[in-house]
Parts: sequence; structure tokens; C-alpha cells
Amino acid sequence: MALMASLVSATPAAAVTIHSLDVTHDRGRYHIAFDVLIAADPAKTYEIVSNYRKWPLFFRTLEKTQLVTTFADGRQRIRLTFRSCVWFICRKILQVKDVTRRQGSDIFTRIVPDGRYFESGWEHWHLAGDEQDTRVQYRAELVPEFNSVPLIGPWLLKNKLRRSLLWAAEKAEALAAP
Repeated sequence: MALMASLVSATPAAAVTIHSLDVTHDRGRYHIAFDVLIAADPAKTYEIVSNYRKWPLFFRTLEKTQLVTTFADGRQRIRLTFRSCVWFICRKILQVKDVTRRQGSDIFTRIVPDGRYFESGWEHWHLAGDEQDTRVQYRAELVPEFNSVPLIGPWLLKNKLRRSLLWAAEKAEALAAP
């Protein structure tokens, strides 16, 4: 879920079937669309993807997740701590988001603006499939507070987001496989 900050430096070998993967940048907003088929049971995949405690298992740069509060409507506010490196420069990035789940199929997140790292953002994960395969459709819009270097910054971030999505899909598949 915290894919804007989940910047990775390596991509695992592709064991998933990618239907589409698109990351665009327009006026400071990153739009992400990812559609993938993984060889894993949908219920197990949902259990992993919807559990914030397991997110560090498939987001390489995610160091820590912490429950801040649970709201009366079932939403959870989660604090995430990432370690992000670009070339030789590393820094910690904090993100707070509200997570809503629709049992067995959908996960929605909304970034809580913090005035430092993210202006706004949302994510929607939709999972469906049969007993053997799970189709994962991910859509997001992320608006960072920090400015990247014009021209190369958006390109670099888009490529890191793509690699992060591929890595997360493969790790989710491995974790949910029988």
C-alpha cells in the first residue's frame, strides 16, 4: 500500500503475469495503475495484503508499521516508516494512512496529509480470482510534499515505483502460495 515511499533498488525475477503497469506524473501527481495475476489463493493473498503487520514482508523499504487508532467504523489509522535511498542518499519517510477493508476483495487507503512528506493520496486494491490464481488490480494517486529534481526526479521515482510494484507482487505471491 505505501508505494510512493516504497523505493527499491532491485527487482526480483518476474514470476507473475503482468497485464498492465502504468505510472504517470502530471503536475506533481503520480497516477499508478497495476493489474497482475499471481499464482496464489485469493483468500490467502487478501489475508496478507490487508494485514498492515505483514506489509514489511513485501515492501522492501518499509521498516515499521504501527497501529495509531481504530475508528468506530472499522477504519484503521496506520503509521508507516520507510527508508528510502536514491543513489547514495538515504532518508526516512513517514506516512500515515487510513485503511478501510471490504472483506475478501478490496482495500482502500487515504493518506493523512502531514505537511512534510505527502500532500494527499489514495490507494485501492481489488483482489479476485479462483482457488489457484488471484488477480490484483491496484490504482493510486499520490501527491508528495517534497519536490523532486525536475526532469530526472519524476522519471526516477516512476521507475522505482514500477520496480516496487513488481517486487511486492512477487513477494505477495510467494507468501500466499501453498
